[in-house]
Amino acid sequence: MTKTITSIIFAQLLALAAFSQNVKLKINATGTKANSCRYIVYIPPSSRTITMGKYTIEPGLPKTCEKTFDFIHPQKVSLFLSAGDKNAKDINYDLLLSPGDDITADIDFTKTGNDRISITGKGSENNQPLMLSIKDPDLEPFEKDTLPTRAIAALVGIKSANNQLLQKYIAAYHPTESFIKYWQSNIAYQGLDLYYSFKENNKFSIRKAYDRNKAAWDGPMDSLLADARTSFENKAIKKLPGKDGAPANQLSVPKRFELLNNDDALVSTYYTYFLNEFLLRQKEALWKEAGADAKSFYKQWYGSDTIAAAKEFTRDPENQLQEKIIDRYFKGKTAEYLYAYLLENAVVENDPINIAEIYQRFKTQYPESIYLGPVKPKVEEMLAKQSQPLTNAMIFAGNDGSDLKNLGDLLNLMKGKTVLVDMWGTWCVPCRSEISIHGPAIKAHFKDKGLDYLYVANYDQLHKDVWKQLIAYFQLDGTHVLANDALTKDVMDKIKGNGYPTYFIIKKDGTVELSKGGFPMNLDKLYKQIEEALAM
Repeated sequence: MTKTITSIIFAQLLALAAFSQNVKLKINATGTKANSCRYIVYIPPSSRTITMGKYTIEPGLPKTCEKTFDFIHPQKVSLFLSAGDKNAKDINYDLLLSPGDDITADIDFTKTGNDRISITGKGSENNQPLMLSIKDPDLEPFEKDTLPTRAIAALVGIKSANNQLLQKYIAAYHPTESFIKYWQSNIAYQGLDLYYSFKENNKFSIRKAYDRNKAAWDGPMDSLLADARTSFENKAIKKLPGKDGAPANQLSVPKRFELLNNDDALVSTYYTYFLNEFLLRQKEALWKEAGADAKSFYKQWYGSDTIAAAKEFTRDPENQLQEKIIDRYFKGKTAEYLYAYLLENAVVENDPINIAEIYQRFKTQYPESIYLGPVKPKVEEMLAKQSQPLTNAMIFAGNDGSDLKNLGDLLNLMKGKTVLVDMWGTWCVPCRSEISIHGPAIKAHFKDKGLDYLYVANYDQLHKDVWKQLIAYFQLDGTHVLANDALTKDVMDKIKGNGYPTYFIIKKDGTVELSKGGFPMNLDKLYKQIEEALAM
């Protein structure tokens, strides 16, 4: 089973507070030139890639790699095994590991197909290669289709094939009930998740046609939502849209949102993928509503159409708005999962705004949450960083730089210095990511070498308090400018910047040079470029 944007397999219901059991995994690899293997194990509500370690190379073959997990519930572990040879095919293999399992995977890269993999030991009935044939349909050929007809047909066909494959597997290997539930739930929600993702991405390629045929694109969502629920519950499956792509089984709004909630389906990879995407897309849709009819939007979502409501939304159009979506549409364990996902995502995206309050509400509402253990240390580390104060090393230009109009003004501000300039924004996720990942390394590398730092925040004049909070959060020692639109346009035009973040270097002679580090940042290239500037 694959997914276009990621091969990471989600597994739910890991309760760290309960008693766990060991899961032993041993890999014997023959015919590989590689010296390491990787795995991905899911810890709700997100995933982490961890190096499994180097193969232990004994005289001759096979190469061996061993790992012990502590699991409470069945979990998916995705293996990534390299042949170490560009002419040989690598192996990606998903295991469903349960407490007490003791699995040995013999991998022979000299063979082909499923014959390359042999699974033995306790739990082997859940991990035979036949399930590698479970597939996602390839919807890429249908991109830019003005109607969803072909995409829906592909989803219907693959669901039937996957159900047949699951029945074949059950008859051949007699797997556990947890295995059967996992795959039944995934097959049930596969079409809903893949169609929703396809629809939401494809609309940007066919804007006019999508607006014209919006009912035909939205209609299948209701049918797929109902179909996923009834398939999961082993009831009669509702009919999908007809060949013309017209809506079918359209639901009332209350019924639609009732079907969104399915606590029992949280075991499903595809259901959690769908929930994550729903939260993102609903947030984007509300941004659009705010732009089209601000008063109505504020009244519906913030309780009033006052200036205070507008300020609240402007300050945090991300975390708080997502919490409002969760509270309105979800309940029970599904809402609990999404709260944890919101918190985890805020950590990943380095967005602490309102997280202290949201985290407190999460703990109050779900004091025994199975997600609290994994989320707690990450969120509390974020909150500790948020409590850091501004320091004297964080220098604000006069009037926060509001009088600066062009690149020349910036050059005068930093005259005679070698400066790394970061054109960023508090609203920009990649900007915050680059600052978090590379900022400390850059400053450590150039400590006491005469490099200065200038941070120019763009399109942030309505976010002044958030701007200063994030400067303290990231401990951004250097000079800070809150750019007006004229300054932003002039600088980006003259340095030929085309997105955010954009880095450039001011040299002592007043000339400027766009960063050669690119995005994502290549630190070696940037270091060399800065060192050459410092040597002038």
